[in-house]
Amino acid sequence: MNIMQLTEQMERGQFTMNIPTSLALESLLGVHPEREWPSPPHRNYDEVWVNLKTLVRNIITSFPSDVVQFLQPGLIAELIHDEWNAIVSTITEHTKLRPVLYLSNYADLERRYNTSSAVIRRDSTPKQKELKERIDKGIQQAMADWTPDDLRIFTTDVTGEAHTRVIMMTHIPFDLVYHKTFGELDLLESHTGMIKNRSLWYTKFLGGKDLATIPFTIYFLRIFGDKEMFAPMDIKFRRALIELSNKYQWNALTTDARVRMCMGFLKNPFYDALLKEMMAKH
Repeated sequence: MNIMQLTEQMERGQFTMNIPTSLALESLLGVHPEREWPSPPHRNYDEVWVNLKTLVRNIITSFPSDVVQFLQPGLIAELIHDEWNAIVSTITEHTKLRPVLYLSNYADLERRYNTSSAVIRRDSTPKQKELKERIDKGIQQAMADWTPDDLRIFTTDVTGEAHTRVIMMTHIPFDLVYHKTFGELDLLESHTGMIKNRSLWYTKFLGGKDLATIPFTIYFLRIFGDKEMFAPMDIKFRRALIELSNKYQWNALTTDARVRMCMGFLKNPFYDALLKEMMAKH
């Protein structure tokens, strides 16, 4: 199968790009076939940020599973450039938004958070590791053709500017943790095209649909886990926190101060001490 035949296998959306990304932009521009907005959502923002790793994930998942094995680093790099150019063209043609491509290396994550109580997820199977290696090489090849102005790079924490209203497309919930550094930050989901403000970020926890009383913070992200970065902690600890959150009527926007005020009512002193430690280091 040659490169032309390979690229023809990628499923595309209404715009000339991979379907998960296209559906997200269709929603943002107000032309998604299954989402109706009073006015096109893009008018509420200054910039749209796209996680490079999310873009690559969307590219890969737009191919049939039996084709993915043929996607070598050089082709992945070429697809990254083609897809990003299509995104920039679509955004600049239809909106006044500034498109921003970013990448976090999460270099400090292990040092900060990989403890006996909170575990960072890793690729485990040979197939997962091999695909990750090809993707990483493809990203490096793509980056070699860019200037520093083309890609915003973060060591770990994804931060913004206080005056900028941003909508972010990322599949990694950790990218949302430093939302207070942005003037405004909302999440744009691939595939669904859903736009979620902070009151809905609890859905990004593992099993999040049942965690509406848990505020979205780094310490709760570490405790409850997600599909990408953190494995969930002890189920008894999580159940104790859910019970506490229900009793004291927390919600997705409950403050750290309110959580601290309620912590003394945790029945298990070990859980109380552990949560205090995690909150102190977040």
